Amino acid sequence: MIPRLGLLTVALLWCPLAAGQPVTASFSDETASHGEIVTVTTEMIHPDMDGWSFGSCHDPSELDLVSVEDGLALVLDPPAFNTVNLFDGGWTAGVVFFGPGAFFPAATSEIKLATYEVISTEPDHLSSIEFCDTLGSPPVSIQFIPEGLGAPTTFLQTNDGSVLINPLIFFRRGDANLDGLTDLADALTILDGLFLDLDLTCPSAADVDDSGALDLADPIQLLTALFGTGYAIPGPTIDCGVDPTRDSLSCPPATCP
Repeated sequence: MIPRLGLLTVALLWCPLAAGQPVTASFSDETASHGEIVTVTTEMIHPDMDGWSFGSCHDPSELDLVSVEDGLALVLDPPAFNTVNLFDGGWTAGVVFFGPGAFFPAATSEIKLATYEVISTEPDHLSSIEFCDTLGSPPVSIQFIPEGLGAPTTFLQTNDGSVLINPLIFFRRGDANLDGLTDLADALTILDGLFLDLDLTCPSAADVDDSGALDLADPIQLLTALFGTGYAIPGPTIDCGVDPTRDSLSCPPATCP
């Protein structure tokens, strides 16, 4: 028979210490404009972990979920079970480490990367990305389970994230020097940016072929349009407009009057 004091000691050592291990999970805060692609990082500060589950919710009228991928921590330390489900308005994740292969602690672990396209046109608007337990059937709960506990920690802090939506960016494609004209000087400006490492104020305007990348093809296509076979530069060209193509290039506000 174990003395009453011994039972109390076992209870104090097992339950509070295990259940009291703190875990902090956070979504990052990002900034993007209408039509741009933005990646929101899920990070975690934690002890040794056996697994976790959670949902991430957003407003589908403001952000369009493109993909969810493993962060660097899970790429380097793959779990035995790892699932992600996408929904209209969010996504869920579930991760389990079997046996002795617990997820070891780090200062901050990057566990998921969620990519969105900004579809809202409302400028200077903060679109929230929140931890939630309403997605799936049955709904996926928010649980972070330290190693050896077999139950969620009672000391969980979740920090919601956001995407600050910038005003729409207007520009003229081909007007790389932003003088309101499209001419030889723009081709030289792009070449200076490519080979003399000079800053291009409006990379979207210098992306003449609308490939989403700045390279030698851009000044060549511009010269062809000006002096050659009549290559048609993709819009917007004559009038100021927004980029109709998804890419990572942008321009400062008030680039095009």
